[in-house]
Amino acid sequence: MEYLTYFIIIIVILILVISYLMILKNQVNNRKKNYQNSSNFKRKVNKKIVNKNKEESDEKINELKNQLLKLVNHDAKIVERLINNLKLKHPDKSENWYWEKAILDLERDRT
Repeated sequence: MEYLTYFIIIIVILILVISYLMILKNQVNNRKKNYQNSSNFKRKVNKKIVNKNKEESDEKINELKNQLLKLVNHDAKIVERLINNLKLKHPDKSENWYWEKAILDLERDRT
């Protein structure tokens, strides 16, 4: 009878330990899900910011293109040549920079 009591106590302790380990595993999984959800949210927000900045940049480039086209009497070949030459001379610059530089160079040369 004494062995049976010890056996039952050991079984109960094992069941409690296993239950505790399962609870810990669930908590870890929940933390992982929360982290993934927050990471996904941050990624979505960053993507929206990048898209917004790209749209603003595209609008700015379009304005600069129109301004440069006006300066060369809407001759697209001249614009293309100016921008390509600047890209060859300065390959590390942004798209906006090329357009602004072409405009500034033309305005400088006309004065």
